[in-house]
Amino acid sequence: MMFPTLPPGHMTFLVEDDAFHPHLRRGEFAVVDLSDRQPAQGELFLISYLSRYADCGLIFAICQMRSRPYHFRPGHGWRAPSLPYEEGYELAPCWSARHWDSARRSR
Repeated sequence: MMFPTLPPGHMTFLVEDDAFHPHLRRGEFAVVDLSDRQPAQGELFLISYLSRYADCGLIFAICQMRSRPYHFRPGHGWRAPSLPYEEGYELAPCWSARHWDSARRSR
């Protein structure tokens, strides 16, 4: 999709490799909705990491969101659903960000 102007509340992010081909291709600009913070299974998101090596203090990366059911208990944390059931744990989605580093892939 082509935008004549950037919609309000959005930013662009340069795609540096073909890790998410055919959705995003090297050299294209991904348009990022800054208000969308809810993960969705299989969708692409732009995430940021704190880094002392980056001039601005942050590193940005495009990632794909994955969710798996895990058992969660407030105050106790997460445990794999393959473990025997314990009182107080509930099945809840555990989200992870799956991303690729083109430098590591090419080795």
